[in-house]
Amino acid sequence: MCFGLGYVAVHHFFSTERKLLAIGKEIEIARRIQRSNLPVNLRSPSGLDIAARYVPMSTVAGDFYDIQIKEQSGVGILIADVSGHGVGAALIGSMLKVAFASQAECVSDPARVLTEINRILHGKIEESFVTACSFFIDIDNRRMLYANAGHPPPLLWKASKKECPDFHLAERFSGRFRN
Repeated sequence: MCFGLGYVAVHHFFSTERKLLAIGKEIEIARRIQRSNLPVNLRSPSGLDIAARYVPMSTVAGDFYDIQIKEQSGVGILIADVSGHGVGAALIGSMLKVAFASQAECVSDPARVLTEINRILHGKIEESFVTACSFFIDIDNRRMLYANAGHPPPLLWKASKKECPDFHLAERFSGRFRN
């Protein structure tokens, strides 16, 4: 009798271990997919330096950013955060990449970018929500346009003064993405 219970316990242990290893492999695949969604070579138009650093809180997360260059005249940037962590948030991040990529024609209008992304994601992300901010850096006119959808305000570093002044831009769009 004791031999039978020992066999069941060992069998259960190894079965659980195999399942955990399989889950670990799937999470690693999700992490690689998420990393591949982030820009690697941040090309910059003349007169502008772009740098980014991504440090997720967990193996896979809902943090996201992307950049679109518009014919050397400007750069569109999206920074977003999906509620929660894990594979589900990372999958919604992948949806954000596709939604942002589809906004190439209107990337110079950050409020429209956020409105269109909201329209695309509406009803598709169930219990999650996304906060985001969108920028367009207009190199020709030396200005930056900005819109926010519930995201914490960004920081602007002034290298000439070596400071980060308060970021006061009129928000043309505000609020959370609808689900």
